[in-house]
Amino acid sequence: MKRAKLSWDTPQNALAKLGLINADQLLNPARLFFGNKPLQLRCAVFLSTESSTLIDRHDFDGDILELIEEAQK
Repeated sequence: MKRAKLSWDTPQNALAKLGLINADQLLNPARLFFGNKPLQLRCAVFLSTESSTLIDRHDFDGDILELIEEAQK
């Protein structure tokens, strides 16, 4: 809520202000940010845009913000 510069009142209102809930149902982005299951990401580097030859591959587990950071590295 701080990053979005929004005020906090209740969890349901916070989710609504962030656009993460619709008709009392969590939307998929809410599950990515607040779910209790770790997410998995597989990143790969290919030889070229025309090749399927892998140069490097990494698998990551964590929450969505950690995965975004790892993917950018």
